[in-house]
Amino acid sequence: MSEDNKRPFSADFDDLFNPEPSKEKPVAKPQSKPKKQPRPLPKPIKVPDAQTKEIQSELKKSSGNLTMLLVLVGIVIAGAAVATSHPTHHETTKPSIPTTKEVDHYPLKEAKLKRLGKFDASKPITTAIQGRSMVFNKGLTITVPAPGKMDDKAVRKDPRAILPSKNSWADYESAGYIDVHPKQFMDPMVSVSFYGNIIGKVSGRITGKKGNIVAIPQPSVGQTQTGYIMDDAEALSHNIDKYFIFSDGTGVLIEVEADDENFKGVPEKPTVADLQHYFPKQMKILDQDLQIKIK
Repeated sequence: MSEDNKRPFSADFDDLFNPEPSKEKPVAKPQSKPKKQPRPLPKPIKVPDAQTKEIQSELKKSSGNLTMLLVLVGIVIAGAAVATSHPTHHETTKPSIPTTKEVDHYPLKEAKLKRLGKFDASKPITTAIQGRSMVFNKGLTITVPAPGKMDDKAVRKDPRAILPSKNSWADYESAGYIDVHPKQFMDPMVSVSFYGNIIGKVSGRITGKKGNIVAIPQPSVGQTQTGYIMDDAEALSHNIDKYFIFSDGTGVLIEVEADDENFKGVPEKPTVADLQHYFPKQMKILDQDLQIKIK
């Protein structure tokens, strides 16, 4: 009997009633499918009432009008931009307006007047009013007969002296006003000024071809040069003046107010006779009413 047949009976019994566990892989159980969720019920549609429909209609109209307005504004802006970038033929050919030139004129300089004596910056020109007389230390006295009077209430009292100067911006001061005929209505105003450099200071501004300012020199009295100035330069001031230039270049100017109408027809380079013809009242004050003495 072979070795295989020597297996005990109890072993066969165990194999029969207690078999060994199977080594095969267990079959996986199929997974169950997820349950379907029920679909949500549709929301009920709210039917607008009559008032709501009216409001919606108005909003649609307003939206349409706003859109149209924005479109129109855009068209206007675009048109303006095109017009600006492309000027019309009329604009490109429009002639430019010439500017009016303003020129300052110095009548005493233009008359080639110069200082005749020695220049001394340490000796000022001074003035004082004594009764009906205006006295200057350079040898000039201006007197107005009665009932005329001198008026210096509007004049600064100190200083009443000006140093000689060679500069065109030299100082000048008002010496006072003269009321020649106190009882006459609308009598021309008369004012007196004194200068540190009268030749370089007295001037008038002429705009374009309007106006004129010119000196008419007269024979000197000693070393004091004298003469007249027709001043039609300034728009608001028209005068007939009488000037006095002292040897050191200081001077005095008497100004008599004149009407604008009087200057019509006056020659561009007038003579004393022209002044007497066109300005009789002013020349009478300067040559007859005022008493002028030069030492």
